[in-house]
Amino acid sequence: MRDNARTGLLVRQASVPLALACCTVLLVVGAFAPSPRHAIGRIACWLLLLAADLVCAIRTVRFRLRAGRADRAQPRNWSIETALLLAVSSQALVQLTGGVRSPLQPLGYLVGAGMMIALPLLVAVPLVAVVIALDAALFFSAGAMRTQWPLWLAQTAFTILFAALYHALLAAQLWRAGRAERTAVRRRVADAEERARELRLVATAEARARADDSESGESLLSPIERETLAAVSEMESALKGALTVAEAALKPHTVAVFLCSPDGATLRLRECVSPTEKLFLGPLSAREGALGAVLAAGRTVRLDGDGPALSYYEGRAPVTCFLGAPLMARADGDPFLEKPEDDQAPSSDPNARSNDALGVLIVDRATPFSSDEERALAALAREVARAIESERLLFAVRREKEEKARFFRALEALNRTSSAADAAQAAVEHARSLCDTLDLCAITLREGGDGAVPSFPPPTSGQPPSAPPRSQSRARHRILAAQGDGSAALQGLTFADNPGLVSNVVRLGAPLPGRDLGAMDRVVIFDGNTVVRGLAALKIFPLRAGDAVVGTLVCGSRTRHGLPMSAQTELAMLALQAAEALVRARLFEETERMATTDGLTGILNRRAMDDLLAARFAEAVRYKRPLAFLLFDVDHFKKVNDVHGHQAGDAVLRGVAQVAASQARDSDRVARYGGEEMALILPETDLAGAMVIAERIRVAVAAAEHATEGGPLKVTVSAGVSVVGPGIEKAEQLIEAADQALYRAKQSGRNRCVAARPRVAA
Repeated sequence: MRDNARTGLLVRQASVPLALACCTVLLVVGAFAPSPRHAIGRIACWLLLLAADLVCAIRTVRFRLRAGRADRAQPRNWSIETALLLAVSSQALVQLTGGVRSPLQPLGYLVGAGMMIALPLLVAVPLVAVVIALDAALFFSAGAMRTQWPLWLAQTAFTILFAALYHALLAAQLWRAGRAERTAVRRRVADAEERARELRLVATAEARARADDSESGESLLSPIERETLAAVSEMESALKGALTVAEAALKPHTVAVFLCSPDGATLRLRECVSPTEKLFLGPLSAREGALGAVLAAGRTVRLDGDGPALSYYEGRAPVTCFLGAPLMARADGDPFLEKPEDDQAPSSDPNARSNDALGVLIVDRATPFSSDEERALAALAREVARAIESERLLFAVRREKEEKARFFRALEALNRTSSAADAAQAAVEHARSLCDTLDLCAITLREGGDGAVPSFPPPTSGQPPSAPPRSQSRARHRILAAQGDGSAALQGLTFADNPGLVSNVVRLGAPLPGRDLGAMDRVVIFDGNTVVRGLAALKIFPLRAGDAVVGTLVCGSRTRHGLPMSAQTELAMLALQAAEALVRARLFEETERMATTDGLTGILNRRAMDDLLAARFAEAVRYKRPLAFLLFDVDHFKKVNDVHGHQAGDAVLRGVAQVAASQARDSDRVARYGGEEMALILPETDLAGAMVIAERIRVAVAAAEHATEGGPLKVTVSAGVSVVGPGIEKAEQLIEAADQALYRAKQSGRNRCVAARPRVAA
């Protein structure tokens, strides 16, 4: 049973491809063309083609019905088979109705265009090529390619043109639809942010900065925008619920909520239930009419028979009785309770009370309102205000949680770095994640003047900023990492201490600038030769490690409100952690350097050389690549120490090491082997090349003069050279061969280079 089922499945899967292959062959041999002799055969060919088309159609319909969705994509191979059958069917119709001169020739254009619309580009392009090939096969089968090839070229050009045009039109349509979607989302977000500012969910400057930044964002909604939409949606639900309750309890003509602008100067209608369409949406003055009276009193206001005060209607108000209650930002007691005389006294600031109010909840009708109804509306307004306060608290908690999570991710990334460059790059990346409106972010490091780890203590009370320490004159600043606008020109930039903002931040140990950029005549961030344009907001934070300032964190935005205070607080904390990470990384690099570097000469020490030679030797043996080793020492070095002293000997060793390093290639490594002996590891170098480098070093050392307290000295060196080859199975044998060659160079008169003798493989 299983074998029969498997056989049936294979037959069903292979039926359409087999029929497609047969129909293609029949098309090429002209079997679909009208012919009196082979009428039965032609009918059989057409029946086969129609059967294949029918099977594809039934298969697609069954798939749609089983999937339960009309837009469900069928398997890719089914789509390809269907497209190829359509191409063969169209060419068969062309062959039946006249061949190369058939009036149905444009069917090929339509089939190619349909492929470009219905299939992915990587699949559609090869299928269009198949349509062109079938057209060529039609010409060949009719014997018309030699005489009518211009016609085939024209048809091919039209097929390609139709396919390209349809693809371009489809791409343009999709782009327009995506743009319309993004525009709609942006409008919804802008409206939500406006309501969020009215409800005091977010600060005006922060929301505006995010709105400016989102203009160029790739994603439709940022996490903060999604949270804002959710909070505003909750608030809208609360307002609608309050209107429903007020409508049921008070039977008003109109019940509405007017919300204040962030500055408290105007009001705008946000939610309402009313049979009339003459309500004025706003903005309305917060100091006039019945709405202004509610805000000025800070408690419920009831008006009977005062229609002109209802200025929120366009034209004459249809009712004359009004009841309004303020939505206060802080629930500070029952407005019906008598307040102390001090509270009843008018405030010196006319906007103080309106700034505490979120808006006004109002009802109106033709009949007067009772005191009980006034109390009910006041209680409802308090509940709405409490709901707003709760949502504000939840929104603030969510934002704080997200900000802390981003900050801790930044700390984790900084703690994982082991080099100053990696630490600076991590700090820049996470600074931009903490404040997504940054258009320029850079880390500068102060170097020189105060030791290996850069430090610049701030001036004390007895030392004014104009009198920096002596080491300041030798200090320089280097940009370790930069991202954003113009960052390519800033990478690796170094500049001397100057009156610019970066130097002043390091000197003073305080963030700069302390005022608006628009109030400054000229802004020099790094130095006078480096110009950064287009920034509307800028803050440079010191990287303080203990009592020292080791560099700066430069943050700039093209929007004026791109650096709100909350972001500046986070960036200042990040700067502290970045400073510790930089110092830690520099100490790690210095420790690593001291562990691998000879203290006297500054080249690799013996342990580092052994490790490096072992690694290079293993690579050379494994990949059968050449490797040479050069060992040399200073001739008569003991005499230099005995006659001129050990300090002169140390100066000679330093000079010889510098000469060897200058003559070596970038891929070579120079090391101190021991005493006056030095070594070179020469990867990808055969014996002839190694002898050339050895001779070059020998000549350069002989010509160099080494300054000592007793005057300049000249010395010579002898060298032995060995290479990986037969008989050299370990790195130690390579060193031993070079040492024996060096011994022979000494024995034969010194100041020469000798190659190691070939070994016989065991």
